[in-house]
Amino acid sequence: MLYNFIKISLRHIRKDRLHAIVNITGLAIGMACFIVLIVYVNNEYNYDASNPNKDLIYQVYMTDSVGVSDGPDRLMAPLGPLAKEAIPEIESFARIGVRGDLEVSAVGNDFILPKIHSVDNTVIDFFDFEFLDAETEGFELRENDIILSESAANKVFGNATNAIGKTFEIVGYKDFIVSAVFKDLPKNSHLALDYLISFNNVRDLTFFKIFNYKIDLTKWDISSFPTYIKVDQPINDVQLIADKIEKAIAPNTGEVIIKLVPLDEIYLSDWNTSYFKPKGERAYVNLYAAIALIILIVAVVNYTNLSTARFSKRAKEVGVRKVLGGYRSQLVQQFLVESITMSLFSTVLAVCLAEISMPYFNSYTGKSVQIPYGSFSTYLYFLAFTIIVGLVAGIYPSLFLSRFKPLKSIRNKSHKSSFRRTLVGLQFAICLVLMALTGIVYNQYQYMRDLDVGFNTDNLITVPLRDEGLQKSYQNFKNDLLSSPQISGVVGSSFNIFSGGRKIETDIEGSEEDLPIVYERVERGFFELMGMQISEGTTFKDIPISETRGALIVNEATLSTMNWDSGLNKRLMDLEVNKVTGVVKNFIYGTAKERVEPLMFTTTQGNRGEFSNVYIRYNGDASEVLRTIAKIFNSYATYSAFEYTFLEDHFAAKYEAEEKLSQAFSLFSLLALFIASLGIFGLSVFMAETRLKEIGIRKVFGAEVRQIVWMLNSSTTLLICAVAVFVMPIVYIYSNRWLQAFANRIELNLLYFAMPIVFLIISVWIIQLYQSLKSAKLNPVVSLRNE
Repeated sequence: MLYNFIKISLRHIRKDRLHAIVNITGLAIGMACFIVLIVYVNNEYNYDASNPNKDLIYQVYMTDSVGVSDGPDRLMAPLGPLAKEAIPEIESFARIGVRGDLEVSAVGNDFILPKIHSVDNTVIDFFDFEFLDAETEGFELRENDIILSESAANKVFGNATNAIGKTFEIVGYKDFIVSAVFKDLPKNSHLALDYLISFNNVRDLTFFKIFNYKIDLTKWDISSFPTYIKVDQPINDVQLIADKIEKAIAPNTGEVIIKLVPLDEIYLSDWNTSYFKPKGERAYVNLYAAIALIILIVAVVNYTNLSTARFSKRAKEVGVRKVLGGYRSQLVQQFLVESITMSLFSTVLAVCLAEISMPYFNSYTGKSVQIPYGSFSTYLYFLAFTIIVGLVAGIYPSLFLSRFKPLKSIRNKSHKSSFRRTLVGLQFAICLVLMALTGIVYNQYQYMRDLDVGFNTDNLITVPLRDEGLQKSYQNFKNDLLSSPQISGVVGSSFNIFSGGRKIETDIEGSEEDLPIVYERVERGFFELMGMQISEGTTFKDIPISETRGALIVNEATLSTMNWDSGLNKRLMDLEVNKVTGVVKNFIYGTAKERVEPLMFTTTQGNRGEFSNVYIRYNGDASEVLRTIAKIFNSYATYSAFEYTFLEDHFAAKYEAEEKLSQAFSLFSLLALFIASLGIFGLSVFMAETRLKEIGIRKVFGAEVRQIVWMLNSSTTLLICAVAVFVMPIVYIYSNRWLQAFANRIELNLLYFAMPIVFLIISVWIIQLYQSLKSAKLNPVVSLRNE
């Protein structure tokens, strides 16, 4: 029976090739999008899922009593040992410290190491390290040992197996011996670890060549170390453990909030601050999953529409089968087998399309996800996917076709389907929603990119000053830069303010509460070089050098936060020394997504190596300027490589998520419209065929071509307008809620909702116009000669 059903299915596919091609293509495109996006979503939701201890390991996060912290994942060194000692359920702890931009030497080569991590020995067990030439169990990381990832060992020593026993020197600090090489951590791990040394080095290495002191690991004043705990058995209520930790550390930290996040949830957690690598955004991952499902629904609806629309081609077949004793159940089985057969062809084509598009998608997302063909379960998923899609797409057409009465079927009586019209309306609704959201997201992205940030970003470069030689010789470095006619200004700052600066709690004159404020030390000419405007008082440059000690400049956001009419002579921080001498107009120093927060500046000359960044205003050709800056930079740098960022590019990078979201909506809106277009084309061909005699009669009675074209297409136009009345208010509510997350946002107006409607109507008319004109111009004799 099944064999016969398959034979009949293949026969019908061959007989009606146009219908089959349209159906298979539309379904395949939808399935390909679904496969690519679901592989990506599955990868995002399965970070650290392969770790055998994932149910026992938690990362510890800490904030103050009101839930505020710049780095909730960076904890004090004594927290882990105290928690283990005080709480029986905690079996062990693991701490990780990081130090970057160190000059290292190995096999005669010197280079800058971006990051080296100091770790407790338990890290090896926690994160399931696998060594290439050593036993993992019982391995001990001694104070003078270093272990490397396989890729790091290949990079430094040329071959991972040759790295064991080699010397790895941190210049100016000490030599380490490579004691083991571990396989690279999975790409879907929230950790990025390549160079690991014992945590015993943290005391000396954390501020090596930065400040002239060593940290005390027994004190609670340095928050620098991500900390993980491992419990002795899975627990149902992790908050109980968090409460115990809060109580245990309270005498040292005061009232704080502890949050424990399971290992396999860290990557997408809102608490994650991207300490090791960029974190995932749960909202965007869910959005991609929703888009995958929406595109698949459009494709399935398309299939269902076309199948039910062409019932007249199969009506006589159904009637004859029933007259000859065929049961409805047999007909349902026949049509479902046909649907699954079409789904199988679509799946094969979809996998091919997915493989073609996967490299482009990986380039777009920055990931390296692939369909896991090496896993047997993948083929089971594909089989289940094929059957489910075939059944869902074919269940209504099979029930619809098999219900016809034999007499009506044989006489070829027409059957109207309100359900089919509903499905077409659903397609239009999805297309309208995606197009409207595309326009809103794109315009919000453009609005943020084009927003006046409050200073002049043209011809402005920032260069990090990580090198000790540059910091100590800053004034000479600056003078050499200014000697170039292509450079018009140079100023330094203690932090990269345009990445957010450093937030501190500061005393306020006349206030019992401290003010969280971003604090920055800058050179005297900072505001002039940046082109920032002063609304009150003066800049540091207008104050004699002898009077700059204690001078402060705050932004207007500070005034509004404190409800001050004027900021001049107000005292902050050291109340006996510091007072406000100027107020700068608000400027965007983080992103336009966030509101401008209170900001405070002091000034310094940078003679003691206080500056970590320098801002350079140039004129002329950028490439020549960069060569000049690099030459001067390298003449002072002892180990750092020359790096730079154009301020325009810096701010553009801040909105990368919105740009990608805009691109994603644009792409998938076009795909949804294309899939729907295939269905509309197929329906227009079918409708024109079924109404040929009606068209012929109308022409005999004097109907003009334009009247017939309007008759064939007007119902679709009215359907789009009716659907828009229902869906556009929903789009408005959703998009308005999304925009509330942005401090600077566009104002929604009628144009955002009218344009998608107009565009969809025009698109549908273009698709239908050829077939409707062809039918309208047909000689009525041809369509009526059999009557």
